[in-house]
Amino acid sequence: MGQTMPGFFSKGGSGDAKTPSSITDLTSTHSFNSQIKDGEYFIDFYAPWCTHCRKLMPTWESLSKSNKRGSTVVAKVDCTENSKVCKEVGVRGYPTLMYFKEGVLLEEYEGRRSLKDLEDYVETMNETCGANCDQQKLETVSNRKGDTLVRYFDQGGWVKEWVELSKRAQEAGVAVAQVDCSKHFGLCQKVGKPDGRSGPASSYLVMYTDGRPLRTVDTRSTRNVDDAWYQLHGKNETE
Repeated sequence: MGQTMPGFFSKGGSGDAKTPSSITDLTSTHSFNSQIKDGEYFIDFYAPWCTHCRKLMPTWESLSKSNKRGSTVVAKVDCTENSKVCKEVGVRGYPTLMYFKEGVLLEEYEGRRSLKDLEDYVETMNETCGANCDQQKLETVSNRKGDTLVRYFDQGGWVKEWVELSKRAQEAGVAVAQVDCSKHFGLCQKVGKPDGRSGPASSYLVMYTDGRPLRTVDTRSTRNVDDAWYQLHGKNETE
């Protein structure tokens, strides 16, 4: 009791001086949002005193060195030093693992924490399309066999609800993708999303089946996540 684990939670990262960590340490030196605005980040929000966090860290280190992570940056945030950031993204306990693409939270990971499980998860997330989804990426995702749910969004619109809805979709075997309309207005206009630049922020949800857009939902006219899911998928929670 009372002993510390050398280097695991030092400002320089995990590992000792002879074995520098390959985990990206996101600190308050720069704005969190600006640090993650480009690319994909799988982030461990932790506290140094947390036993489960200490137990996870060697696996997290291995994940950061794995060639299966692709272009995903494996990172960590010390919530005792960055409490405002952790509160803003909705961290309620430690460790909390979240996956971001182009600065947008896609989902909170709640699966098993073995190295293989984490590698499989990252590989799956690499196949989805993030907020900066250009025409080529979107066609690759939406033209897949089966169902794909795409969120065309204005910044600030329906964020928490999308996290819940995308999790529900993935549990049902539906792939998910996002398009930031402030960066790809033409794509959003093409699918018929109402212009949110001069009105309230919104999300326009499109369910593709085998590459064909079959159902759409404008979140400004839907009551909640259950209602949106029923309109898109035709099933509610009890079915």
